[in-house]
Amino acid sequence: MKFFMLFCRMETSRNPPFLYDCIVIGGGISGITFTHKLHQRGENVLLLEKEQRLGGQVQTHVSSYDSHFWAELGAHTCYNSYTRLLSMVTDLHIEQYVRPVEGYKYMLYADGKISNPMSKVSVPSLLMHGPRIFFTSKSGKTVRDYFRPIVGSGNYDRLFSNMFRAVMSQNADDYPAELFLKGRKERLKQFPRKFTFEQGLSSLLERIVQSSGFNHLMGEEVSEVQYVDQIYSVTTRKGDCFLGKRVAFATSPQVASHLLHRIEPAMAKLLQSIPMAESGTVHIVVPKDRLSVEKVAGIIPVGDDFFSAVSRDGVDHPGLRGFSFHYGQPIQDRERISGLACRVLGIRPEDIVETKFTSHLLPSLRMQHRGMAQQIEDVRLNDSVVMLGNYFYGQSLEDCVHRSFDECNRLHSLSIS
Repeated sequence: MKFFMLFCRMETSRNPPFLYDCIVIGGGISGITFTHKLHQRGENVLLLEKEQRLGGQVQTHVSSYDSHFWAELGAHTCYNSYTRLLSMVTDLHIEQYVRPVEGYKYMLYADGKISNPMSKVSVPSLLMHGPRIFFTSKSGKTVRDYFRPIVGSGNYDRLFSNMFRAVMSQNADDYPAELFLKGRKERLKQFPRKFTFEQGLSSLLERIVQSSGFNHLMGEEVSEVQYVDQIYSVTTRKGDCFLGKRVAFATSPQVASHLLHRIEPAMAKLLQSIPMAESGTVHIVVPKDRLSVEKVAGIIPVGDDFFSAVSRDGVDHPGLRGFSFHYGQPIQDRERISGLACRVLGIRPEDIVETKFTSHLLPSLRMQHRGMAQQIEDVRLNDSVVMLGNYFYGQSLEDCVHRSFDECNRLHSLSIS
């Protein structure tokens, strides 16, 4: 402890050494919800985020063309079956900011036009194979292995593979079926079946942070984590040093692996095996009177031109509509991408009043990564290391919150045992 106190004094004079109960690395939904739960229990927690904003894959863009118009560039859907997420909304008494999302349909883009998804489905094949869903287990199967016999090979290859790719913003064929499209029986019916927040999903996280009032710093990218004498020393690229009794990783598995290589080498090796999928998003804003496309939840292509185009139509705006086009790689040729969006929507480039680009990096789990929570437990050296994120129970927002709650409960059970 004395060594770290001296080390931190040498590293920075801006942050005098203070021993936190826990230091959380990563300010996405996993880090925020975990920090909130610990803070609720009276613990002194510090959250560090490398970007100048919180949210991670939750990224709401507020239009510079019209500040009343916003759109999701990353995660975009919540349901009233997200009971853990909604428990924080009720705990913090911020229910009044929940807004319903209209349940429009997804449409297809094929042969240069937008059409109903059923136009590409072989109904006889679907009827013949469909009953298998009642006696087929997802256990030990990929998404392709599970769904292809249920919908028929032709239907899967022609349509469903692309539909599932749109759900995940990455190729879903080899993803573990047990973690995909999980059913949730419990619903909080006092909330809309499908919902967002008054200013988008980012505002939900902002209100959690503001209402909870826990310590957090942005623009602090962690470069090293050390563990000596039961104390963690977390150093950032700015040279700041923070001390904690525990440390939580709410980052990508690759970043976590890099930071863990000294203190949890087996865990680091395990996380390093998880591949990552890069993708890009372009959001375009168009006046309503320039669009002839009916209101939709989104558009899914039959080909490989893009993964999906998620619409903002679910939350009506008097004069504008927006579409977030998701692609399977970082966007480099912006002019070509914008041109494709125009062809899909049947508009001209001059009809677009605003364009916003961003990129994403998501874990792409394979069969060997099933049961990642138990695999982590099997190699863990120290109970004071906490692992959070979207590679344990699934990639939905509720899956992330679920993992955060479970890890918070694990720490609580250790403290009272």
